[in-house]
Amino acid sequence: MAKALDSPLYARQPGKLWFKIKPAETVDCVIVAADRGSGRRRGWLSNYHLAVADGAGGFAPVGKTFKGLTDKGVHRDDRPSSES
Repeated sequence: MAKALDSPLYARQPGKLWFKIKPAETVDCVIVAADRGSGRRRGWLSNYHLAVADGAGGFAPVGKTFKGLTDKGVHRDDRPSSES
């Protein structure tokens, strides 16, 4: 828990002046599969399946994402200008 230095301190009553600080961990994942999109995303890949290195030279699946890219991001053209 933390609070601003200039905010008052009330014993056992943190209230709205305090906020929680939670440790964050990151995990390096790779996309190992994707589902075909439907609706607005028809013709695009979406719902990416994620995996982590399993220590034996392979990958262990850990989850699936359902969003994260906006329509603009999905339709962005990342090809170098010589390929356009």
